[in-house]
Amino acid sequence: MLTAELEPLPTGMSARNMGKNDLWIAATALFFELELHTADKDFDHLTPLGLKVVRPSTP
Repeated sequence: MLTAELEPLPTGMSARNMGKNDLWIAATALFFELELHTADKDFDHLTPLGLKVVRPSTP
């Protein structure tokens, strides 16, 4: 059985609801230390946890 120790959220960060698919996408990117390329701001609150969010540049 896998167990994980939960740590408190970073200062200034609050819990927030995310869709199941977005949660899987963010968890996968964090686990594999990948950049997450997106045009929306749904993942911005996860950058303090180490998620690397990349947005397309605008002309």
